[in-house]
Amino acid sequence: MKIWLVAGLSLLSIGIARADCISGDCQNGRGEMLYADGSRYSGEWREGKRHGEGILTRANGSQFAGQWQDDERRGQAVYAFTNRAKYAIEWTGNKPQTNGPWAWSDGGKYVGGQDNREHGQGTVIYNDGATYIGGYNHGSKHGVGSIVYPSGAKYFGDWRDGKPGGQGIFVLPDGSVYVGAWRDGFPNGKGRFTQADLTVLDGEWRAGQFMNSLTSPAKQD
Repeated sequence: MKIWLVAGLSLLSIGIARADCISGDCQNGRGEMLYADGSRYSGEWREGKRHGEGILTRANGSQFAGQWQDDERRGQAVYAFTNRAKYAIEWTGNKPQTNGPWAWSDGGKYVGGQDNREHGQGTVIYNDGATYIGGYNHGSKHGVGSIVYPSGAKYFGDWRDGKPGGQGIFVLPDGSVYVGAWRDGFPNGKGRFTQADLTVLDGEWRAGQFMNSLTSPAKQD
């Protein structure tokens, strides 16, 4: 039996290394540069630097589109994430000047954080209606937090690197409850899963799979 959570909101990172100009003029004009990490920049160049309008696309498909000046982001820009969420932000001196709340064009919103990103305590309301409240560490869910999904499923407990990790409670819409250890988003370690029909799976879990062969009915009060 598998139990899993689909969660996480990734921020676009723009740390890149020089690679090859694959089309156009990447010195003075319009050209496209492919970087070693799989990202690519397509837009205007001046003296070998990104300058003017341009789009930076990461290997995972997320994008930054906006103004560049001497290889730094300037002025209005739009981030587009792989889940089609977008938000607009103002840049000065290669640093974002807008603190939360961040509103996405498709309805998502983030409130809280530090240093113009998801860091510290915050709330994320996703475009599908899911809501996360809890800790963040430089863009990843980390610490203690809870998430409620549109289906009614809920998780409360520890998070590590954007996924449930540590001790947590997961409640399914039908009332089934898992209480126990998690790792990388899956039940892993000692845990107890009480199903809606009161069947109990109590024992060792590995990557969401119950490893013990015995089950027992839940005790009635």
